[in-house]
Amino acid sequence: MTIAERQYNQKLVFVYLQEVAHAFHDELRNTYGSSNNIDYLSKVETIENQYAFLKFERVILKKKKEFKDMNKQENLDKLN
Repeated sequence: MTIAERQYNQKLVFVYLQEVAHAFHDELRNTYGSSNNIDYLSKVETIENQYAFLKFERVILKKKKEFKDMNKQENLDKLN
């Protein structure tokens, strides 16, 4: 779920969410390995450190900055 201004392109919002989700999956692979039989959900559910993914906030802030201007050419290219 995300909150955006009414005039912000809805498709671009979903592209943003997809990119954040892919980046989080990459973070999980980097943290726990990339073997096909790893159940990332069970790994996340058993994390006891409340700050385990605090460094991922930087990724989210970077994505937020990239998507801030919906008329930026890079963002328009992502819609195609």
